Amino acid sequence: MDWNAYLDAWNRHDGEAVASFFTEDGVYADHTLGARAEGREAIEAFVKDVEETASSDFKIEILDSFEAGDRYAAVGTFGGTHDRASSSPPMQATGKQFSVRFVSIGRLEGGKIKENTDYWNLAEMLTQIGLMPAPAGASS
Repeated sequence: MDWNAYLDAWNRHDGEAVASFFTEDGVYADHTLGARAEGREAIEAFVKDVEETASSDFKIEILDSFEAGDRYAAVGTFGGTHDRASSSPPMQATGKQFSVRFVSIGRLEGGKIKENTDYWNLAEMLTQIGLMPAPAGASS
């Protein structure tokens, strides 16, 4: 698996290229949003939806990762400008910058991604873009 090329496809917002790293019946799940894309066509649409409903300039950076057999995990950041309105969850664009950590856990099959699940903190993003107050006692 060429993780650098996969990350580059995400950062180009190229849904077709991202989907090509998955098996034909691959699954991309975003646990935080309750989203599940099954198959390359649905994965391609998910990537397009991220750009259209969150950020036109989002970037992903991997901070650490490992593979063990057919399993992998990565920790990274997802960030950009919140310049797009969203219907799920309903949010107006704020124009503010955000950067949140995420964890991806997945399984490979034949050198491609069979299953990937992302976990991240929506409250952290909402606080950064001004749609939710910072938790009491949080440092600024």
